[in-house]
Amino acid sequence: NTIYGVTVDVNVNRAGFFGQIDGATVRNLTLADGSVSNSATGAAYYTGGIVGSANNGSSIENCVNGLQVEGPTVGGIAGYINNSSITECVNEAPVTGTGTASTAYAGGICGNVSSGSEITYCQNTEGIYGKSFAGGISGSLASNTVSKACMNVGNVEASGGAKKQGSIVGKSSNGKILSCLSYVEGSDLFITGTAGASDTYDGN
Repeated sequence: NTIYGVTVDVNVNRAGFFGQIDGATVRNLTLADGSVSNSATGAAYYTGGIVGSANNGSSIENCVNGLQVEGPTVGGIAGYINNSSITECVNEAPVTGTGTASTAYAGGICGNVSSGSEITYCQNTEGIYGKSFAGGISGSLASNTVSKACMNVGNVEASGGAKKQGSIVGKSSNGKILSCLSYVEGSDLFITGTAGASDTYDGN
């Protein structure tokens, strides 16, 4: 199912094609030729192409975002997930994080991945830009979270400097990064910009 020409221009705490989902599943949705822009300024204001915030066992599956996305904490698919999952999704449009706080994140798939969540078999193909942390797959990966079998081929830039930008994850706080791949021509990005003391890396 492809929907064209979506434009969302708001100042709210949850922004996306769906602002927030709780215990729900979004599946087989493609968005193209449009944009999602959230002019809110707080780091806990979440913006995503498909979903702003996904909570309580929600699942986002086989979705493609082709909307340019901009907001404080932002992701191509979701701005924030908590105890939820993103599986087999692709981001095909630029993502820009406008938040400047140390807890503001920009990611190709998800901005902020919170406890009990996982991102698997996902791909980002476009540029990710953040004023704080930025990552090709996720801006932040908390403890008890997993990023597995994901690929990034988009450029990643964080104005905060090298320690805030990662080819897969901008900031990991003891998360698991498994079998992920990044290829950005001419880039010397590390897998994570800022790593946790007990991160798990395998097969990357």
